[in-house]
Amino acid sequence: MDVKSIGAVSEAAKRMGFHVSLSPLTGEPLPKDHSTVTATLNPDSAIARQAAQRNLAEVATLHEFSRAAGLRIDFDLMYSEYAQLADAIVERERQRGRYATPANGSRGG
Repeated sequence: MDVKSIGAVSEAAKRMGFHVSLSPLTGEPLPKDHSTVTATLNPDSAIARQAAQRNLAEVATLHEFSRAAGLRIDFDLMYSEYAQLADAIVERERQRGRYATPANGSRGG
C-alpha cells in the first residue's frame, strides 16, 4: 500500500466533492455506517440506485485520476465493494417484485 498515493487520491476526492470511502484502497471493507453505504439502503429504490450509480462513477473517476497521475493503486476491491452495494439494490427490487405479484401469474377473479 502506497500511503502517499492514497493521500493524493484522497485530496483529489475532496477537491472534486466526492464522498466514496477510500478504505478499500487500503484493503479494508467499506464501513457499514459510511454515508455512501447507507444511501444505497434507502427504501426508495430510485434513490438507492442513484446513490449506487454516483458511487461507481466517483470510483471510476478517481481510478482515472490515479492512472493519469501515474499512481499505481489497485482499485479492484473498491470497484467490487461498491458493485456489491449496487447488486444488493437489484436483489432487493427483485425480492419486492416477487411479493408484489401472484406467484402463479393469475390475476384472481
